Amino acid sequence: MFSSPYLIILLGLSGLIYEVMKLIPVPIVMGIIVGVMIRFTTEMITSITISPLLAGSAILVFLLSSRFLKKVPPVLSALVITVLLAFFTSEFKVVNIHDTVILLQLMVPVFNFDAIVSIGIPLALPLLCSENAQVTEY
Repeated sequence: MFSSPYLIILLGLSGLIYEVMKLIPVPIVMGIIVGVMIRFTTEMITSITISPLLAGSAILVFLLSSRFLKKVPPVLSALVITVLLAFFTSEFKVVNIHDTVILLQLMVPVFNFDAIVSIGIPLALPLLCSENAQVTEY
């Protein structure tokens, strides 16, 4: 995971990002984007079965506000309405809050070349494709 941001920065600064994008077929790029996004859609469907009022209202407010409220971001309006609805229906369940100070812990990273190659580079590919496929003539 350490190498993927540096790989993307290196490709962006060198101007090779468009050359790399040309090498990757469009169906592969779209498959990568779908693979990344499928989790969000399946969790949206399962959240409707868990809490239909909150999840359904969030989706409905998002769709309606994207259609009728052009100056307000749909995500913001869905968030505000859903939080208010959760508050008024007592869906907020805040437990075990303590007034304590949490001390920072120093974490020393361990770098492994095999992990960089097997995780970092494949992680850079969906990031590269999903962000740049929308702005290039892909």
